Order: sequence, then C-alpha cells, then structure tokens
Amino acid sequence: MKPIQFVVFVAAFLLISCEKEETIVPTHQYNERTSSDLPLGPVSAIVIQNSLGPVIIDGGSDTSGVRWFLDKGILAEPPSAASQVCSQILVGLETINDTAYVSVHAPSTTASYSSLLSLTLPDNIPCVLRKISGTRDVSYLRSSFVGENVGASTILGRQGNCTRTGTNGDASVEIAIPDGGLRLVGFTTGNLTLRIPAATSSMLSAETGNGTIFYSALVITDSVRTQKSFTGKL
Repeated sequence: MKPIQFVVFVAAFLLISCEKEETIVPTHQYNERTSSDLPLGPVSAIVIQNSLGPVIIDGGSDTSGVRWFLDKGILAEPPSAASQVCSQILVGLETINDTAYVSVHAPSTTASYSSLLSLTLPDNIPCVLRKISGTRDVSYLRSSFVGENVGASTILGRQGNCTRTGTNGDASVEIAIPDGGLRLVGFTTGNLTLRIPAATSSMLSAETGNGTIFYSALVITDSVRTQKSFTGKL
C-alpha cells in the first residue's frame, strides 16, 4: 500500500502545479481625463513636451495662462495598479529664465501607458514643440511656432513665423504669411500639403526627402523644380 500511496501523492502534486502555471492574471484598461490651468508669468516662449503621446494646441486670444486637458490610458494587471499609475501621470510647469516648459511626467513602471495632451495657449507667445510622441495638431497661433523633430502634424490658421522639422510623417500646413515672415517645413520622409492664400506675395521653397509635395490654385513663377523639391515666387 505504501508505494501506491506515494504514486498517488506525486500525481496529485503535479496536477496542482500545472494548474498554477496556467493561471493568467487579466490586464485592465484604465482611462481618465484630468484638466486644470497653469498661470503664466512674463515669458518670451512656451516649450511643450509630451513623450507619452500626441499633442493638440489651440491658440486663444483672451487666454492669460495655459489651459490643459490630459487623456490618460493605462494597461496594467489589477485595477488598483492601473489607478495608481494613472494618478502619477501629471502635467507640470517650470519657468527657467524667460521660457515656460509645460511637460507630461510619468512614473517608472512596467505598466503600459499613454497620454494625449490638449492645450489652449496665449496666441501671442512663441511656441516650441519638443519630444512629442504621436501626431501634432496646432491651430490659430499668431506667434512664432517651432516643431523640433516632430512626426505627422497638422498646422491650421497660422499667422506667424513657422519652422517644422522631422524625419518622417505627413504634414498639412495652412498658413497666412505676414510681411517679412518665414515658413520652413522640412522632413526626410512623408508628404507635404501646402494651402496658401492665392494673393500671397513671397518666395517659396519646399522639399521632402522621400515623399510628394501637393498644392493647388497657386501661381508660382521663376520656379526651379526637382522630383522632391521646388523653389519659386508667389
């Protein structure tokens, strides 16, 4: 009887072990939106940074500070862990000299998370986008705008200087060029769509490393064209 009891015991132990190994802890998707206002002192530029996801910027002529919304998405095992990570993804403002830095901060964790940052900014303060992951939508800013190494982006209703550089992604740029104004859009890969008022008088240069340049209803004289670029006078 003893050998038989021993064999039964071992079989039961192996069965329990296999059942434990097959146990899967389900992940939980947690979504949350937070919002607030950030007061601005006298600054000469605003730098926006969000390495966790896209950014949407809207210029507001009656805005004296920064109004923000942050849509957060967390994928973690227990709901309590997702909620804890979500509470630690924050929007912060730091002013160094005459520049305000608005950034999204996140904890160091194994959980998967992302965020969409939406901002309403004073339209008369120059704006810089830096370290952004995902798309960028910028609307109705009258001050200078710089997008540093950005990907796919849409720029609408621009009335100030604009510089946008990147390595890949499509760009749609709608601009009204002021006297003496500058527009520079450059990438390595992607398509470029230009929508410029027909009455605009300026020099125009467009180039893409691996993409196509689209425009319509524009009369361009003294043009020099290649497969991926052209320059001329509007």
